[in-house]
Amino acid sequence: MLKKLAWVAVAVVVGLAVVNMTPVGNWVSVGVKKAAAKFEKRIPPETQIEVIKTKIDGLSKVINDNLDKLANESIQVEKLRKDTASLQGRMGDEKATLTALADQLDRGVTKIKYEQREVPASTGKLVLTRKFNEYRNMEEQLKSKAKLLEVRELGLIDAESKVQELIKQREELRTTVAQLEADLKHVELVETRSKFQIDDSELADIKQQMAKVKDIIETRKRKVEYADQFLGNAPTGSTEKKEAAADPVRDVRDYFTNQTKDGAVAEKK
Repeated sequence: MLKKLAWVAVAVVVGLAVVNMTPVGNWVSVGVKKAAAKFEKRIPPETQIEVIKTKIDGLSKVINDNLDKLANESIQVEKLRKDTASLQGRMGDEKATLTALADQLDRGVTKIKYEQREVPASTGKLVLTRKFNEYRNMEEQLKSKAKLLEVRELGLIDAESKVQELIKQREELRTTVAQLEADLKHVELVETRSKFQIDDSELADIKQQMAKVKDIIETRKRKVEYADQFLGNAPTGSTEKKEAAADPVRDVRDYFTNQTKDGAVAEKK
């Protein structure tokens, strides 16, 4: 069973390799890239912004890791700097010792002073040779340490600059993504306002219809006013006044009252 699975796995791997090495593989690769591009376009900008913010936050871990490395390298460079300075100090002491031994031997003395004791001149020469060889070795060590110190100091400066630039870029990215969020909100607000324009047009239609109704009412009202002005309160039916009903008592009184008035007028004349 295991052998069969192994052969199946090998066949799958070989098949994938063959596909990748043929034009079919190229077509498949292009198709996958196009599908991925279409899918990415369908991702809402809000989601893409959140993904970007997550990646930017991930830079903080990268920065912290680099800060740890930077701190460790700074300590190592400081140690190397101290070791180099210490070696230079020892070399200065050794140089003084070598010079003192050489001066004594130059004077042709039989004994010389070395480390607070007297030794024969022959022993002094051996000591001088050994100490000079040690000094030459120290000199080579100093050159190596100085060169290494120079390289590591330059590397430390470069690393510090890169970390500072990384921090700067992170802050600039945060500012940029904040601007993207603000722009997106502005666009959403504009889109919302554009949606409300449909309601505004309907409201305008309602107002226009109300204005027409108002014109109709005002027209009818104005017609009534003109009717009152030109026709008075007379009814619109027959304009002839009906004669009053006959009253004999009133007729008699009116008749004699008029005669009395006419006689009085004649006597005055």
